[in-house]
Amino acid sequence: MNNILRKIKKNPDIYIMILVSIIILIIGLFTIGFIKSIFVILILNIIFQIPNIIKYINNKKKKNDKPTYDYKAMNNYHDKKKIVMNDTPSIKKVKNDKEKIKMKKKKNNSSNKKKKNKVQKVLQIILLVCFIGSIMIIFACIAFFLYIMINSPKFNPDALYKSEPSYLYATDGTEMASLGTERRILLTYDEVPEVLVNAIIATEDSKFFQHNGVDLGRFLKASLGQLAGQDAGGASTLTMQISKNAYTDTTSTGIKGIIRKFTDVYLSVFKIEPTYTKEQIFEFYINSYFLGGGYGVEQTSLTYFGKSAKDLNLAEAAMIAGLFQSPSTYNPYTNPEGTEKRRKQVLYLMNRHGYITDKEYDIAAQMTVDKIVQPRAEGTDSDIDPNYQSFIDAVVREIADKTGLDPYTTPMDIYTTMDPDKQKYVADIMNGVTYEWENDQVKAGIAVIDVNTGAVVALGGSRNATKER
Repeated sequence: MNNILRKIKKNPDIYIMILVSIIILIIGLFTIGFIKSIFVILILNIIFQIPNIIKYINNKKKKNDKPTYDYKAMNNYHDKKKIVMNDTPSIKKVKNDKEKIKMKKKKNNSSNKKKKNKVQKVLQIILLVCFIGSIMIIFACIAFFLYIMINSPKFNPDALYKSEPSYLYATDGTEMASLGTERRILLTYDEVPEVLVNAIIATEDSKFFQHNGVDLGRFLKASLGQLAGQDAGGASTLTMQISKNAYTDTTSTGIKGIIRKFTDVYLSVFKIEPTYTKEQIFEFYINSYFLGGGYGVEQTSLTYFGKSAKDLNLAEAAMIAGLFQSPSTYNPYTNPEGTEKRRKQVLYLMNRHGYITDKEYDIAAQMTVDKIVQPRAEGTDSDIDPNYQSFIDAVVREIADKTGLDPYTTPMDIYTTMDPDKQKYVADIMNGVTYEWENDQVKAGIAVIDVNTGAVVALGGSRNATKER
């Protein structure tokens, strides 16, 4: 330890620069890349060494200078010597007083030196502790990064467009439905209207075209929030969201949330971004997500607006961009008020980032969800038994409320309390098969409860409910 202290004391600047270089290298790997990081470190080292270089040049100049003799000073010296030889008693007294003053000064200097030495020792110990702590943190970061690399999912490009469905089981264990079955129409970047590109970038990742897979500022803020046990969302870039959607999961709190986020960072920075262009990554994003009306923006646009995505206007594009956060929560058929609030938030972000003017914002804000979304189509476009639809919709809402997850986008095995026979019986009543309703305008709702357990075994949410969600 004493040896380490001596070395640090002799060359503290070198050890500080080593620490700074390592920290810059680690941060640079996630932001500007390895080669650029090395280049930055070299420049900083050169700048850091400039004072030492100047000092070295000055010392060399001093050595080269020839010594000169001051003959006048030498003569004065000899004259003083003669005076001292002929000291009178009064001169000796003055001399003694001077010596006493010198002695006092020496004592004061020695005590000041001792104090300075103590302060220096304390500073050296603090420097040593900081140095050792920094080294430990750096090694811990390296070990954590190696752990992420070793345990991260294998990168498979085919997985970017594949999503496992969620399966629902009745009370007897039989499978009654699968959610999130893929129905998608792929779009290229050139087929996406500029207004939709701007809406998604402004809402989800304003620096998408500048970063290399991670927005470091937002990411560090979210990581600190997770260490504090909070749900610090909102830090994922489009690339990280693709990784989460295709390779990892939605865990966002605790140590598991931190590991998941760093895994997304690793896959984004070292796998996805180097392999694909920004335009291709954007294509993965808009085509892979389930947005309520099917997978991808094209299928969703056809479902909600009856038109291709390339024909979307500002008001419609803002609504679709808002669906990426939670397609079930912002489904315009089941929650038009929430959808409208989210749509206006997207318009606000577009205006804030300079994509639209205040006037464009006002015009688009007036075109509310009930005015731009087409009526729900009759019939069913899914493989779910229409008799089960009311119960399934209630289950999806309950899961979203309790977990914050969407079964349409997050694969799950869901075991329900539904009794298929009782559910079929309730559906027949609601659809007028076993009961004659006065007219089609009469509204109704039924819930069947198991008196022994209190579990809901059958639901009739609305009459003639056949459309999914």
